[in-house]
Amino acid sequence: MPAGANLCRAGLCLLVFLRAGSFLAADFPRMTSLTPGDVVFRQFREDIARYNRTDSRSEPSPPLALYTYTPGEGEDIFFLAARLTLPLESLATLNGLDRSTLPVAGKALLVPGVPGIFMREKPTNTLERMLVSWRNLEEAQKLVIRGEVFYFYPGGRFHPIERIFFLNALFTFPLDSQVVTSRYGPRTSPVTGRAHFHSGLDLAAPRGSNVYAARAGIVTSAGYNDTLGNFIVLDHSGGFQTVYGHLESTKVELNQNVTSGMLIGSVGSTGASTGPHLHFEVREKGASRNPENFLPMRLKRREIQ
Repeated sequence: MPAGANLCRAGLCLLVFLRAGSFLAADFPRMTSLTPGDVVFRQFREDIARYNRTDSRSEPSPPLALYTYTPGEGEDIFFLAARLTLPLESLATLNGLDRSTLPVAGKALLVPGVPGIFMREKPTNTLERMLVSWRNLEEAQKLVIRGEVFYFYPGGRFHPIERIFFLNALFTFPLDSQVVTSRYGPRTSPVTGRAHFHSGLDLAAPRGSNVYAARAGIVTSAGYNDTLGNFIVLDHSGGFQTVYGHLESTKVELNQNVTSGMLIGSVGSTGASTGPHLHFEVREKGASRNPENFLPMRLKRREIQ
């Protein structure tokens, strides 16, 4: 579409392009219901049908149009994806939703007339950082939507690991940023100098850094011991537990329900510790597991001199 042109159909001005690849309209056409009686919904369905025709012929995707819809009670992202005939990832990535369980009722969502992956230039959550980690920017269309830069991959779908994470089958990072100083497995203890099996990850971070619940669950143990110092144990569905050790402080109570990403404590150096870090464990039915197998990305390790 030429820069500066108005795309108007049936008397509805759908988009205003002030420069190529920029969506600067303050308000996009709004669907008030997801039924054929809504003229904007009918136009959206025409856009999807046009994309499906070009895709079946391996032709270039049609121009992208954006709409809005505010879901009502009981309309979750699965309902929306089915009713709009859009993949989950199209709605999730355009609207910054990193979990399928996040409530959307009452929130004005952007709805794309072309399915695909929308990758924010500056990630704001774990899923968006995953998107950036393995996609080629040269294959994307660069867009500016309401002042934010996105890279759009028409027809793009989640990588299997991204899908698992979005469906809440993985754990999220317990820290905003970290450096791995000791991985899961055999090692020489930095405290005793003896060989032993390290049942978790040691994640170095500044003292006082926020520690978050890696998944929704319930606090089944919290206290102090000589090894872990101040610690928290959370029980999760599926027989999983996570352990958070060497905390400076704890911010939850026994039997308290927590949500994924909820603040539960702060990084410290209590117990058998040589410096501020978080000891993080994943257990399945009581047996320790390598946490990296349950986290969405590989962690970088600092070389220990």
